[in-house]
Amino acid sequence: MRWVTAVLCFAVFTFGCGVDLLHAQDEDGADVVQITGRIKHFSYEGGFYGIDGDDGTAYKPMRLDLSFQVEGLRVKAKARLIEVELLTHGWGTPIDIIEIKRYHKDNP
Repeated sequence: MRWVTAVLCFAVFTFGCGVDLLHAQDEDGADVVQITGRIKHFSYEGGFYGIDGDDGTAYKPMRLDLSFQVEGLRVKAKARLIEVELLTHGWGTPIDIIEIKRYHKDNP
């Protein structure tokens, strides 16, 4: 019974304080996410690149370095979520990449 109480207290504390292992906030209060996924290219509306996240979320980088604009490339990134009302491309959650690197499951 004690472990149930401990787990419940931890859950209440964690969720009550807004702690999230994949989301944080930067100094300006913007949400920061850790992403692993695969680069996808879309040819419609002039063409653009996105990240198909392993978590099932579609991410739309506002700027993606040319060296990462490779269809199917696996990446790991840290990015700020961008809140916008109107996007040119209706696909994905808009992000501003803080850092990004090639990612291999066998060699992270």
